[in-house]
Amino acid sequence: MMETGQPPHAFDFTKIAGAKIVVRRATAGERLVSIDGTQCNLDPDMLIIADGRGPVAIAGVMGGLETEVGEATTTILLEDASFDPVSVRTTSRKLALPSEASYRFERIVDIDRVDWASKRTARLITQVAGGRIAKGVVDIYPKKPGKKHVTLRLSRLKKLLGIEIPPERSVEILAALSFEPRVEGDIVACTVPSWRNDVYREVDLIEEVARVHGYSTVPTERKIRIEVVPVDPRQKLAQTIGTYLAGCGFYETINVSFVENAVAQLFVEAGVDQHLAVKDESRKSANLLRRTLIGSLLGVLKTNLNAKNVPCRIFELADVFVPRPGQGGGLPNEKAKLTLICDGEFRDLRGVFEGLVRNIHREAQIDFAPVDLVWAQPGATILVNGDAFGAAGIVSKTIREKFDFKDVSPCAAEIDFERLMTLSRTVVRIKPIPKFPSIQRDLSLVVDEGIRWADIIEAVKGAASSELEHLQFVGVYRGEGIASGKKSVTLSLRFRDEDGTLTHENVDRLEAGIVRSLAEAVSAELRTL
Repeated sequence: MMETGQPPHAFDFTKIAGAKIVVRRATAGERLVSIDGTQCNLDPDMLIIADGRGPVAIAGVMGGLETEVGEATTTILLEDASFDPVSVRTTSRKLALPSEASYRFERIVDIDRVDWASKRTARLITQVAGGRIAKGVVDIYPKKPGKKHVTLRLSRLKKLLGIEIPPERSVEILAALSFEPRVEGDIVACTVPSWRNDVYREVDLIEEVARVHGYSTVPTERKIRIEVVPVDPRQKLAQTIGTYLAGCGFYETINVSFVENAVAQLFVEAGVDQHLAVKDESRKSANLLRRTLIGSLLGVLKTNLNAKNVPCRIFELADVFVPRPGQGGGLPNEKAKLTLICDGEFRDLRGVFEGLVRNIHREAQIDFAPVDLVWAQPGATILVNGDAFGAAGIVSKTIREKFDFKDVSPCAAEIDFERLMTLSRTVVRIKPIPKFPSIQRDLSLVVDEGIRWADIIEAVKGAASSELEHLQFVGVYRGEGIASGKKSVTLSLRFRDEDGTLTHENVDRLEAGIVRSLAEAVSAELRTL
């Protein structure tokens, strides 16, 4: 094999049942013990060499132990062949059985040299071990493959290499390499030798000419012209997101794109048929391409909580795969998603997301509209400037039980990365530094337990004037002094007038209007000591 590049195999002829071998596909349930002692369970898509009893070798991979040549062998049956490289590679990987033979067959052997290689092997055996070669060869060669033809444009040769190589020199090199060149104007038509399976494109012929002509003939320049390539906007945005989230205490994770059936089922209303599956027997269960990143991140969160890594905040920016409707086994829609998960309260996650969006586009209007989600109870649609960007919520009880979250209610948000790209393309508007001071007021309101922060924001904005510069959540209190079914929500208001200094009387009036709006909208009562 080292001399000819052709892996031969020798059988002990006396151990071959029926005195003949056949090349066929394995049948279900067939087994073979290889020469190295490996027990191989064969599949119907594996190519084997068999005798009258059953398999004696795995084609292109390894022979069987039962027909191995030993010290008592007196008669040898030589087998040489050219096997399909894809079939050999697939079989070798499935059986976890690499060999020198499979390594060669995977890289394609010269089919026209099989007969010569077989005769050369027999000759070497008789020279080293004695014996004689039996007359006759069984040669099964049903259909010879046609010759491969590749054309080379001399103009392309000059353009790609950047140097002038005389056409006569190029033709001389190709002829010396047995490519049988024929010049037709600017075109050089070549016939590829059977042993050059690596040559099948025009650029391969150009490489051959350059290699023989000499890479040293290519002139060098002291000054190298460098064209600055602008940063890819997607890559820049991904870096911006990663930097911001890292500052908020989030760790980036990278997961495989496959999920198990049980996990995939949790995030779709119908069955797992809504996922695209891959046919890979090495993946026994996790062979579904994920439609959401939440399932993978919940697994990472559970692992970290078990290791007492708390608090735990993680995110992932990766692609999800959604099958195209009505296309059967066609390629899926591949979309980039940004998913955040934490073991804290939902308002913390919401604050991180709002900060992230405003870090990209400061004037973005962000809302969370309640909606029923398969995986979240409660859930919300994330609206940015009125457009749906994704979904968020507290992971449902069903999913928490599936992942065995006992004392934790994880929160998650999943956003369309392409939507964030549209925000990053907006023009940044600069405001002058304020000339006049602001006045800040804190309000503590007693509201029903079911009132959401989004309801309070809506009520405040309904009564807010242009002087209200910023609204911020401060905290929630439940305990002494607060009736059952109620809670105290503290919020901070910052007022500023761009045309002059605000007086406390003006702020009192603005604050009173906001308190009235809160009382009407959410039945809020101003909490006093």
